Amino acid sequence: MPDTPQAKISVAIPSYNRKVILRKTIEGYLHQTVREEILEILIVDDGSTDGTAEAVTELGGTSPIPIRCLRQEKKGQAAGRNYGIREARGELILFGDDDVVPAPNMVGVHLAWHKAHPEPSFAVMGRVPW
Repeated sequence: MPDTPQAKISVAIPSYNRKVILRKTIEGYLHQTVREEILEILIVDDGSTDGTAEAVTELGGTSPIPIRCLRQEKKGQAAGRNYGIREARGELILFGDDDVVPAPNMVGVHLAWHKAHPEPSFAVMGRVPW
């Protein structure tokens, strides 16, 4: 990791037929306290039939953060995450779930952990209260 306060991060979210909650999830990333550190948001649409791709494209048209909708044909979340890894342009990749709306400081906390632990094999897992 470069010797900067924080590194640019790609957010990758696989999704299948979760258009309504996915909008809220994306909005959560758009309202992060360190929004400027988010290089891009990648939504990997896993063959949705509910208009997910159209909703993501619509949000991307007005977003201050580039949002890309990547489409795959029903291969599952793991394949979606792998697709996100291949397409990510950020130094770090933050995997999100389509039904988990992040707290406003989530990306900042995530980046702080990586700054404190710059080892390339270090991963951060957050707590998701139900």
